[in-house]
Amino acid sequence: MRLRGEGVTLTPFVQQLATEYGDKGELAVHAYLLGLYPEPMYQVTHWPTGETGVDFLVTTSGSGANPLPVFWADSEVRTEWREGLFRFDTIHVPFRKRGMIEALKPFYYFGVRSDYRLAYIIPGTAILKSPVILVKNRVHPTGDDMFDVARDYARNYVDLVSGEMLYDER
Repeated sequence: MRLRGEGVTLTPFVQQLATEYGDKGELAVHAYLLGLYPEPMYQVTHWPTGETGVDFLVTTSGSGANPLPVFWADSEVRTEWREGLFRFDTIHVPFRKRGMIEALKPFYYFGVRSDYRLAYIIPGTAILKSPVILVKNRVHPTGDDMFDVARDYARNYVDLVSGEMLYDER
């Protein structure tokens, strides 16, 4: 295990993957958030897939022109997760998201199943507590630094279509 920031490898953002998977994943999370946080009491702001930045900000209507932040959220489609609950022991969250997670509180990370129906939710505080490891994969064969988040932090799931909350008791 490496210490945070020690020999960190930040790899470039891959727009093609974000467009291919991210847009549909974001639309599914956006629809879920709109159902959970209805207007006019709340506002769900969605920023389309891009290289940097958060995907969602949920605010209360507040008083007048000053909406109050409820939470910030980011989403990513997990292409290797195709059915059931997430089966891996850890979840890799890109280290490049650290600045966003530290600055925007409270923060939640939605890992979306490849069929865009189910998502796990991880609090940003759990991500920041996790060790950083170098992960080699098909997108970044030389490796990318990732937070290695224990699956225990992702026991809360949501069915993005029905809105039903699920809990992983493994």
